[in-house]
Amino acid sequence: MQPLAAVRNPLLDKPAMRLITDAELEQLEGAYADRARLAGEIGFDAIDLKMCHGYLINELLAAHLREGPYGGPLENRTRLVRNALARIREATGGGLLLAVRLSGFRA
Repeated sequence: MQPLAAVRNPLLDKPAMRLITDAELEQLEGAYADRARLAGEIGFDAIDLKMCHGYLINELLAAHLREGPYGGPLENRTRLVRNALARIREATGGGLLLAVRLSGFRA
């Protein structure tokens, strides 16, 4: 599988790395909801959405140079997490505790 990134970073990019597309990011919103629904069905009480330490959503939060609906202004950079959390709430009927881990550091 080819490595993916949300935005170009000359210090971290690997030679074969490609940027994840807006369409792939939109599909992830539904994938997060599907996985959360499954977690609730098998008995989990909560999910933890990672937004730290280089995880994809963390990259998007810092993607001020990315163009399109998931980059640039803060509203766009938070689009994936806002949409994913809304879809998770809808898919689980609000029955799961939702937690996020957010990095407070910006390089």
